[in-house]
Amino acid sequence: MNLRQSLFRILAASMCLMLSASGYAERRQMKILAVGNSFTVDAVQDDLVPMAAADSIDLIIGYPYKGGTSLKQHLQYITADSTIYNYRKATPSGPMPYRPGSTMKQAVEDDDWELVILQTNYSGGSGFREEYYPYIDQVRDSIKAHLAHPDDVRWGLYMTWAYDKDSKHKHFPKYNNDQNLMYSMIAEVAPFVMENTDINIIIPAGTAIQNLRTTKAFGDRMNRDGYHMNLDHGRYTVACVWYEALTGRSPLGNSYRPKELSPYQATLCQIAAHLAVQNPYQVTDMSSFGPDPLIAHFGDSIPQRLELGTTIGPLGGLKKLSYSNLRNLRNSDMRHIEVSLTGLVNGDNPMSEKELQKRFRKLKHDADSAGINIWSIHMPYGIDYDASSTDEKKRRACEAKYRKYIDLVSVLEPEYILFHPSASSITPGCRTEHISQAVKTISNLNKDVKRIGAAIVVENLRGPHLLRPDGTERGLGRTVDEMCTLMDALPGDIYAAVDLNHIANPEKLIRALGGRVKSLHVSDSDQTRDCHFLPGRGTNDWPEIIAALYETGYDGPWLYEIKQKEVEVYGEMTSAYNWAYRSYLEKLYDQSEL
Repeated sequence: MNLRQSLFRILAASMCLMLSASGYAERRQMKILAVGNSFTVDAVQDDLVPMAAADSIDLIIGYPYKGGTSLKQHLQYITADSTIYNYRKATPSGPMPYRPGSTMKQAVEDDDWELVILQTNYSGGSGFREEYYPYIDQVRDSIKAHLAHPDDVRWGLYMTWAYDKDSKHKHFPKYNNDQNLMYSMIAEVAPFVMENTDINIIIPAGTAIQNLRTTKAFGDRMNRDGYHMNLDHGRYTVACVWYEALTGRSPLGNSYRPKELSPYQATLCQIAAHLAVQNPYQVTDMSSFGPDPLIAHFGDSIPQRLELGTTIGPLGGLKKLSYSNLRNLRNSDMRHIEVSLTGLVNGDNPMSEKELQKRFRKLKHDADSAGINIWSIHMPYGIDYDASSTDEKKRRACEAKYRKYIDLVSVLEPEYILFHPSASSITPGCRTEHISQAVKTISNLNKDVKRIGAAIVVENLRGPHLLRPDGTERGLGRTVDEMCTLMDALPGDIYAAVDLNHIANPEKLIRALGGRVKSLHVSDSDQTRDCHFLPGRGTNDWPEIIAALYETGYDGPWLYEIKQKEVEVYGEMTSAYNWAYRSYLEKLYDQSEL
């Protein structure tokens, strides 16, 4: 019996509510305009449209987005016809291109909406009646004036949730830092607004979240940063509530679930949502549902999760780093960063050493304040930074520049300094000579790196083909054998960083290097180019990669090196790891059942 069959049998035996799949065959379309802020994005961006598609409903959802916007601010923006919104539209064929610089009027007139959903204010004001009036009536009337068929439109109220119990949100003190109080205040205000604003549909997402918080499988792990929804079970649960509230169809048994959720987890989310729609202003205790069967199977022997980190690329690079960004990163369960010097000391606009010293001092202060560890420094690479140059004069110049940069970054107190063993292209037929020169350079720098309290890691460079289009050869470390040859020639206290995007089947390289692997560059690849995808978007075998890490005793972070465009919010990186880790556990479970 495989894991999924087992989970469904456990669920069938323990469930006290009847689950039945909807049998609707006739396909229909619904057009929804959702007005709110980032909490509305949490509801409609990922799961709502595919969930409806699985039940023969094509949803088209428009949502003019401006983070943190209150009803009062919406009214101001509408009155001024302000181009402040980033208008987004989700369709069955996928999201349409964002339209920054949009007005609310443009969003309203973009389609023939049949449903308009208003969010229960910004989170800090969602539990206070005085924060709604007169603004919600005026927002409603302003939107109605531009609807194609205003008399045919139905209106709904999206009731949001209380923060995590330990949330650090600046508005939590307004609720005495009490989650239960915050929920009860929101649940008291929502029906009052419904009655006084001529709105007839309630979307009780906040109640569904409280329901799910009573389960053993989830508990108070609903928010990715203390207030926004977790990208997996959080967003999915909220989407389930929206689906049933707007269509009248129960989410129970719906075949769609995010790949990050197990069947058991998805079913709990569906139940929590369904119960909320049945009892929109009252929490239902779901503690009778047992813990996640997969987690329970392993008990105390469950493999320890890795800590998470990222290069600063997804944060916008050094120039956009701030305490706020770093704190948001930490709130997304990310603990480590890697700072790259490429582009800072070379390229078209290098910074002066004085400016870099100033920025690094600030970065260290902000990182320490945010609870972020500076795990590693990526030394610059490029044509002028070839540690393996067979021109001895150039090699020595490269070594000297590296030595200067090691001193420069000492203020950041990194744990590791990462080097490329060569440039990305080297002289054809001279790999042995290049390896010898790389060993000389990196070995010479070892004492300098140790002096600042760090250690060296050497990264494998990219294959898969030896020759580049220009006739030169690709850089060093492109195969398992070559990377092992290079590491064997280096002192034992110099280690490896495995880039999972640079080599096919990177688990083979991890196993071959064993305990020498001290750091990672995590990304997915299709093995044809430098992809740097988020895990799950390429061809890497993630359960096998994680198995190799555990087998070799790897204890460093799961450190992403992905393109900035791969994620919109930092929590997507956490979510991708959760999926990969769970995939590994599922594989272990299924193997144990054989």
